[in-house]
Amino acid sequence: MTDHLNWSAVSMYCQMGVRVFPLVHGTKVPLLSGNWKDHATSDTAKALQVFPANGHWSIAASLGPDSRICDVEVDSEKLRQALGGRVRWMVAAGAPL
Repeated sequence: MTDHLNWSAVSMYCQMGVRVFPLVHGTKVPLLSGNWKDHATSDTAKALQVFPANGHWSIAASLGPDSRICDVEVDSEKLRQALGGRVRWMVAAGAPL
């Protein structure tokens, strides 16, 4: 993902109220030291400080009851095919499927 697309995605998630934080590119490992919860933010200005300028990172969303986000990981091709297009990768709080 290019720097421009990374920043566009971070900005979009922040505008939707999703608390995001950076991961080591291509992993589920938090990029910054300390507790990732301290770095998670939905404030675009803070995200500019938290996410490194080089754009070489992945984006994580802080989930849980307060996030109003349901995370569905489809681990088998059979289930993925059965679900088809019925489940989107992310649905903004309150948005219809």
